[in-house]
Amino acid sequence: MDWQDSERFPLANGDWQFQRPPFGRIHDGEVAVTKATRSWHPLDPVIVATPSSLRFAPPICLPETAKRVHATALRQSKLVLFVNFVWMGLLLLLLMAKLDDAEKLRSLLAAFVCFQLYFFVDDYLVLRHIDRVRERALFVHFVYQKTTGVLLPLLSIATIAGIVQVLAQKMSGDLETLLRAYGLVFTSAMEMGQYWRFLIGPFFHSGIIHWFNNIIMLMLVAGVAGAIGKRSIILHFFAYIILTSIAVYFVPTSIRAEALVGISGAIFGLHGWIFGVSFRNKPRFPQYFYVLIGMFFLLSLVLTILLAPKASNTAHISGFVMGALVGFFNVGLQHQFRAKLG
Repeated sequence: MDWQDSERFPLANGDWQFQRPPFGRIHDGEVAVTKATRSWHPLDPVIVATPSSLRFAPPICLPETAKRVHATALRQSKLVLFVNFVWMGLLLLLLMAKLDDAEKLRSLLAAFVCFQLYFFVDDYLVLRHIDRVRERALFVHFVYQKTTGVLLPLLSIATIAGIVQVLAQKMSGDLETLLRAYGLVFTSAMEMGQYWRFLIGPFFHSGIIHWFNNIIMLMLVAGVAGAIGKRSIILHFFAYIILTSIAVYFVPTSIRAEALVGISGAIFGLHGWIFGVSFRNKPRFPQYFYVLIGMFFLLSLVLTILLAPKASNTAHISGFVMGALVGFFNVGLQHQFRAKLG
């Protein structure tokens, strides 16, 4: 199924209608369509039909709604840039006041600067151009239609692992005891030959916030990877868990932690894979898709360095690089996304 093919959308009945994936219910009426698209943005998978359309489509693709929803998307983008700029100004004023938490304020200010750069580039490269916004909307809807093969299995595994950790941690008494028994403690894994820890250990997390952040990132990258990749991407995920854990092990003991928690290395592996395949096959993806995927990695990495200094950046960087190399050679990519050579 081609993400740009209009034939993949449901047939219309000659009236105003809308449908919001993944739910299949169709709502009728021009007022209902107007309400559903009032705050439309390119990541909204809603599709609509008008009296003149043969099929449903993202509202940016239909003449009756395209200009209105594009103007809405542009206003939202400008509002995000303005609000972000205001926060930067407030943080700068607080820094000038020389408060005690200056280091935290500097980290927050740097984080908002990174957000501002990302949002500006996205606005400049994509959102100002209605044809590129159409491409993004079509691709987003395609991703929403194809989330079951990879996303649901990986999300289920990560969710079950979180529940198991909560129960096991209550039984063991604390996180440290649990990690020494089953987690990726490098001395136990290598010196005692308990290599299974490289696969099982990363599924433990330092806390609910750590687990929740990884779940959100997993939903984003596994959703896209599952839409454009084969089911074998699930095996890629487990391979990245092991390989990034090994990469962390070879970091000098003076600068790495005694144990590794979290599946973020594998998540960044899938992230890198998406970058690799989209860079190699640019014509098969929305314009500048690989640029924004690469920038999102840099944004995520910098935010982690600024706001979570204890996180293992070795796992993140090595995962992204491994995934990008695998993706560049089209390993695991569906045939329809492979660009013709020459």
